[in-house]
Amino acid sequence: MMRINSKVVGLLSLGIMFGGIAIFMGLGIWKTESTKIPAKYSSGIYEGEANPADIRGSYTFAEVAEAFDVPVEILKEAFLIPSEVEADKIQNKDLEGMYVFEDGTEIGNGSVKLFVALYKGLPYALSDDYVFDKAVPLIRSNQPELSPEIEAYLVDHTVPSEVVEANVNPVDSNEVSTGETTSEEENFIKGNTTFQQVLDMGVTVEEVEAIIEADLPQKSMTVKDYCLKESLEFSTVKAALQNLIE
Repeated sequence: MMRINSKVVGLLSLGIMFGGIAIFMGLGIWKTESTKIPAKYSSGIYEGEANPADIRGSYTFAEVAEAFDVPVEILKEAFLIPSEVEADKIQNKDLEGMYVFEDGTEIGNGSVKLFVALYKGLPYALSDDYVFDKAVPLIRSNQPELSPEIEAYLVDHTVPSEVVEANVNPVDSNEVSTGETTSEEENFIKGNTTFQQVLDMGVTVEEVEAIIEADLPQKSMTVKDYCLKESLEFSTVKAALQNLIE
């Protein structure tokens, strides 16, 4: 009986394994890294185009720029990011921690979705997302004829750039006031909404825990601070909680 040296067996195994990988890579089956490709519109005149509603907080500016054919420098300018910052080093969800406002206004992944949709003139369901006022002329430069609805929306959903231009992180999130909301805002979750306020809005502890997939944290903690601490996308958690309230 012929015996095969164990070293030869090992080499043959490696050859088969790497040979198989090479074949799968050639067929596009084997991928060494994840690809981030947003979902596409499935019908209408925009069928087949990337849908900004599917932009995730984990996307980098570079990935958003590539997926939607938006110049990286336009994205940076819209969100007050210094030109020297590399586009593949900043994720959309990073904005939620960079820009924190005492009134609970948010600049985050939802803002990127909104900007991309308006800049490209793509269908998008308007909710309660904000952009900086410097983003508006950029939008108009690419879409000079905005609808009256969008024009009115932008009037109420822009943040003055000058309040943050001097400092990319103007307010530490741990220093944000968690004071009581006004009667108009009492049933709407914002950046300074605490878990206690969420419970006061009628959401149960069990419902909160199901959304964050963890035990309810300290009730005085803001939902946004918790998301930043646990690397969760605040806009996603906020939307899920808001759906329960509405």
